[in-house]
Amino acid sequence: VLERDGQAGRHIRALIVINPNNPTGQYVKPSEREHLIELCREFGIALIADEVFFDYALEPFEGNRRFAGERRVLTFALDGFSKRLAAPHAKVGWIEVSGPDDDVREAMRRLDVIADDFLPMSELIAERMDDMIAELDSQHDRVQERISRNLESLHRLLDADDLGVVSVLRAEGGWNVLLRFPSFIDENELVTTMIRDNATSGQPGYFFDMEANGYLAISLLPVPDLFDAHVRLVLSAVRHCVEEI
Repeated sequence: VLERDGQAGRHIRALIVINPNNPTGQYVKPSEREHLIELCREFGIALIADEVFFDYALEPFEGNRRFAGERRVLTFALDGFSKRLAAPHAKVGWIEVSGPDDDVREAMRRLDVIADDFLPMSELIAERMDDMIAELDSQHDRVQERISRNLESLHRLLDADDLGVVSVLRAEGGWNVLLRFPSFIDENELVTTMIRDNATSGQPGYFFDMEANGYLAISLLPVPDLFDAHVRLVLSAVRHCVEEI
């Protein structure tokens, strides 16, 4: 916790932000961005922004933008092929460094040492680098089409469910969403029911430190027919848990 009148803030070296968050999908809003920048300037700390899902917009509010390129504070913006290409095996990441000139020069000097000593790149990936870069736009479009379609289908399936107790939190960006179901249903019980009865699963909300019970994270990436079937299985499992109570 940053304390303006205490000692705690002096031990903090960086502020980390996920833009957009996963799995809530929330982008950092303009007012939040300014507050974070001001905190970093006041305490003389760097800002580290994980923006690997930034380009996958779903239902965003206006005014969201990357931290990459921020000049007012030393900023490290993270991105990589594994999300941009939806290719988990493509372990190529990069850091865009920006901020005051002196801070950037010193950060780059230190990053050169770190990258050389601890972050070697696979030769197999390096050989395919040009091909992977060439696929960035087309692969993004394919993923965007898939997740947008599945989100629309999810809304339709939830609206058509006659039990009507499952909803979805507004997903601003990324490719995961959080479903909300009655909190009297234990998250572990729901997931266990899905595994036992349908050999399928989701991630309970407490995996992501949700403050209350009753959340399930699911991916928007599956092929449409499989995604729709999975949503129906979730609804069936919720109905089963409700009837058991």
